[in-house]
Amino acid sequence: MKTAVLGANPAWQKTLVFEKFSCGTVNRAVSADEFASGKGVNFCRACEIHGTSTPVLLQFAGGDNGKKLISMLDKLNIRHCTCMTQNPTRCCITILNKMDNSTTECIEPSFAVSRDEAEKLLAMAEKIMPECAIAAVCGTLPGDTDKSVYSRFAAIAAKNDVPLLLDACKGIDGIFSTGCKINLKVNKEELMTLASKDSVDTAMRYLFSQYPSLCTVAVTDGADKAFASDGEKLVSYQLPEIKDIVSTLGCGDTASAIYSSCLAEGISFDIAFKKALAAASANCLSSTCGNYIQSDAKKIEELICLTESTL
Repeated sequence: MKTAVLGANPAWQKTLVFEKFSCGTVNRAVSADEFASGKGVNFCRACEIHGTSTPVLLQFAGGDNGKKLISMLDKLNIRHCTCMTQNPTRCCITILNKMDNSTTECIEPSFAVSRDEAEKLLAMAEKIMPECAIAAVCGTLPGDTDKSVYSRFAAIAAKNDVPLLLDACKGIDGIFSTGCKINLKVNKEELMTLASKDSVDTAMRYLFSQYPSLCTVAVTDGADKAFASDGEKLVSYQLPEIKDIVSTLGCGDTASAIYSSCLAEGISFDIAFKKALAAASANCLSSTCGNYIQSDAKKIEELICLTESTL
């Protein structure tokens, strides 16, 4: 079983750990790490750990950062269809402050891809989509890239009767008119922005009423209560406290990866999202985005409390 993953805006990630970080002064890191990242890359890393689906990453990459990113993906045996771009891949620097467990991100700008570059990537999607059980759209497009790349990718999925996991909130309007079966996974803030509502249940009801192709909506809110619905049943999830957190980066991407894999396996949406939340929580114990230990996720899953109601 394969998953076509559109992660159009990858990054070369550098993570610096400080005992105490102070703005406006010289700060010396006590440790450092660097690795391939971006929402699509993180999704694929988590998907590989889950093990039931083989992700195929569709991405743009350029410059020295792009070359390093591709090299690491190859070492990790993550399959990818990469369109090399004239502009370079961005670098993201994450600062972890051990004194207060705070996280600061410094992200380089990303550059729009050309029309020819976009066409090449979509042609790759056309080729692999018939082999896939599910597809995913992860994050934003680089710079001011033509937003139709999203809707055209969704149309390719729809043509092949492949459902879509949508983990994005910008430039996605065209996706809903393609007829593709959509499972939306966003955080609470993104949900409120999309629906222009002030509560989870009213926002969900609005989205389901507006978009007939919407199959499920799953909503994260950090360590706070999460929610999922199929338009009829509303499930809330009370998460256990996670101690010894290393980094929260990549938790949302991990949740998306496991949620899509479980849906593709035929697992009901409510249990699929429970497993996704457990893996996302386990990701907090790693400094690498989209990385977690399955035994940790299993223990956390047993501690997540579900409450059902009618949407």
